[in-house]
Amino acid sequence: MVRNENEKYELVGEVVSIYRRAGSKKWYAYLRIDGRPMRRSLGTEHAGKARKLAFGARKPYLGRQPCGAS
Repeated sequence: MVRNENEKYELVGEVVSIYRRAGSKKWYAYLRIDGRPMRRSLGTEHAGKARKLAFGARKPYLGRQPCGAS
């Protein structure tokens, strides 16, 4: 993945990172599910709130069977 040098990623938990896009005040979450990248706006300008929201961003995917699993 090519990342913009202005985007600083911070790991939140084991699988989710938060970052700000260049020129944006909002924080975004980045995670991989079944090897596919997922990016979501967290809708906040505050790093502390972004960390909490990002940790919750992975909840819909917990316990999900990986693609191709029986």
